[in-house]
Amino acid sequence: MSVEESDAKAEAALDGAMRVASTPQAKQAVLDAGLTFRAWQQWRDAKTEKGTIAMPDLTKEQREEFRRKLTEIDAVLDPLQAECDKAVKAARAPFTERLDELEAQREEVLESVDAEVRGNCEGCGVVLFFGDMGHTYRDATEIVECVKCAPTWNEEMASVDGPDDFEEPEDYEHFMAVCREHISEGRGNEKNVWEL
Repeated sequence: MSVEESDAKAEAALDGAMRVASTPQAKQAVLDAGLTFRAWQQWRDAKTEKGTIAMPDLTKEQREEFRRKLTEIDAVLDPLQAECDKAVKAARAPFTERLDELEAQREEVLESVDAEVRGNCEGCGVVLFFGDMGHTYRDATEIVECVKCAPTWNEEMASVDGPDDFEEPEDYEHFMAVCREHISEGRGNEKNVWEL
């Protein structure tokens, strides 16, 4: 991860923490963490021309200064994270019991017929089980569609821009040949589905 990406991630975390901070003390802790983080950024950038640090190149004093700055940040960050976790747990509490009940009911229903969910249809959201007829995509097999929402052979063929859509040229040729075969047999408007 680059320095810029790391800094952006830290800024996003601070912004997120400020959004969930529920008390004046929590908000102040986030502000303090932000100030400490920005002070550390200035120190880091002043110590190196490119803003990157190679730990093996640091002197003992620089390493201790680095450790001190990180410890300062952690001293604010850790309690803030604990408060954030506590706030999330408190916000979830009214729903926890009902969620647990519903999850248990769901498991009971599935186990009553030894069913295994394959996923929800990307198009309409209907639950699909292993063994149902449906469709998956060659480059995203986690996406499933029911028969109603699945593409036809005509739609499948039209969705391909060219060989670059496939990892191997042979895969492209095979896919197009299968589409052409279905279409030439007058089955272009049939759904491209199989047993999931």
